Amino acid sequence: MRNSIIILMFCSTTIFSQKLTQKQAIERAWQHNLGMKIMGLETDAQRFLVGTAKEKPKTGFEVGYGKIQNAVDLDYSVAFTQTFSHPKYYKTLANLLNKQVSAIEQNQSIKKNELAFQVKQVFTKLCYFKAFKNVLVEQDSIYQKAKDVAIIRRQAGEDSRFEVVTAESELADNQIRMQVILVEERQLLQQLSFLLNLEKNQKIEPQIDDISIFESFSTENLSIENNPLLLIFNHQKAVVESEILHENTKKLPDFSLNLTNQTIDKQLTPVYFLGGISIPLSSKPQKARIQSLQVNEMIVAENQNLFRKDLENQLENQKLNLEKYQILKNYYEKVALPQDISLFELVNKKYRFGQALYHEYIAMMQKAWENKEKHLQNLLDLKQTINEIDFLTGKDL
Repeated sequence: MRNSIIILMFCSTTIFSQKLTQKQAIERAWQHNLGMKIMGLETDAQRFLVGTAKEKPKTGFEVGYGKIQNAVDLDYSVAFTQTFSHPKYYKTLANLLNKQVSAIEQNQSIKKNELAFQVKQVFTKLCYFKAFKNVLVEQDSIYQKAKDVAIIRRQAGEDSRFEVVTAESELADNQIRMQVILVEERQLLQQLSFLLNLEKNQKIEPQIDDISIFESFSTENLSIENNPLLLIFNHQKAVVESEILHENTKKLPDFSLNLTNQTIDKQLTPVYFLGGISIPLSSKPQKARIQSLQVNEMIVAENQNLFRKDLENQLENQKLNLEKYQILKNYYEKVALPQDISLFELVNKKYRFGQALYHEYIAMMQKAWENKEKHLQNLLDLKQTINEIDFLTGKDL
């Protein structure tokens, strides 16, 4: 039974060829993820629109032919007309389009932060499964030894059927748990392949660290001000401000230039130019749009304040979770697990010499394994909480 578990573990980790660290996986996701590629194209499309800021209306061309001065001679006239807005109109439009490009670029930062968080969560869960499989292998070894001892006692004439059946039941249970973990590992690897946008013929082997290894982490000076979701509001405010400036330029006059050439009595007259100016008779429509934009500006500011408070609340909750998991980590590593080891060694020794009953031996083992599993779950929760904090603070950007 133990060999079968080891074979399953071996098969699950030798089908991949390319090793990838967590940092390398994040960088690859930033470069190849389909969502990132789409956002890059959207940014390029918006950037091209900046070139439309100086677009002028089409040039008018008019031709006239007929009787102008008398009823006999036919004359013609040719006129070219060009209209254009106030220079400030084009300047503010270019500024508005550039602000919109910056806002879309900020969406890329939001996506990068989400991808980094998702990749780190996958790696963290794989770390947990790696440690959990080792625990199952240890359990498998202990239950196999217990079964062997029970069989020897039975051959010596003792009634150890209960011990044999119990050990076989625990071994079978471990086998099922191992198989479930292997399936969940494949699900995580499939998720990772999607995040990294791997082709079907591309395989990776994530470089998994020990879940008990922690980098130095301090909750001091943590801030949500670099969270890209919060920063997007700054870009939204800049866009609205640019829209207001641009709307104000619509109150300014437009200009027109006309060039005309014609004949009178079949005699060509000198070319002459006409200049014109168009002034809006009422600025009420512009004022109404500006007032609407000013309200939108206040809405963006209030949404930013609301979102900032929500992020601060989430960060404080995660800091409390981190404190809780660190307390449990210290308890398991300094108290519970060392005590379990000492008690297990004592009970195991007594059981081998026939000084402890089988149910006492099993109860001690189950308590020790339960604490180990709780410790691993706590380490998982601790690391995932750190990932949450990194996501809230935008640390990986």
